[in-house]
Amino acid sequence: MFMSDSANEALRLRLDLMTVQDITAAVQLYQQSFAAAPWGEAYADAEIVARYLSHYAQPLYDAWPLVRSLEIDVIPPRYVLDPQSSEMVVDPNSLPQVHRQESDIPAGDISAAQAASHNYSGLLPFFAFVARVDGQLVALCCASLKPWMEGMQATLDEFCVAPAYQGRGVGRAFLQGIELLLQERGVNAMITTTDPQYQGGHFYHKCGYMPMPRQATLAKVLS
Repeated sequence: MFMSDSANEALRLRLDLMTVQDITAAVQLYQQSFAAAPWGEAYADAEIVARYLSHYAQPLYDAWPLVRSLEIDVIPPRYVLDPQSSEMVVDPNSLPQVHRQESDIPAGDISAAQAASHNYSGLLPFFAFVARVDGQLVALCCASLKPWMEGMQATLDEFCVAPAYQGRGVGRAFLQGIELLLQERGVNAMITTTDPQYQGGHFYHKCGYMPMPRQATLAKVLS
């Protein structure tokens, strides 16, 4: 497969919590990502998508005092031959490097202690992270928090990368940054639901996510 020069360039991602100011760009990214293969799902009604994503937007005054931005240097992944499986795997020396950066977003008029009283993670039950390259939104992750016996767990509800940035290590770096930010907030488990036959299943497996034994996803429409 031919790779353009731009696809081989190193990138610097900036990870932030999504706020209402990001909704318009997030809607465009969401529509572009899921319209592409293999999903081919057309979400043409931007207003419906915006209403959906707005549930995950964090108000600045609540989240920013506790969650600082991350910057990640992403080197295009290199692949090497695994002698045990005879398959091409990602060279661990090409994995993204995470750097802590102070947020330049104003903290608002509420103290960190007051925000922490919302719950121990400092996050609302529904939240989202975005990743930017040179100010452009290139990745989105919507998630939700819930308590369980061993602590707090996060469920990844949506995860997408702009088509132009796929295959460049952005998704892996974005997910790694999210894991770090949530771990700092006391979240000790992350789960997601995906189709194992699609590329999403392979992506999560490569990032260390494993199927949960003897469990299945069940659903019932109530209205």
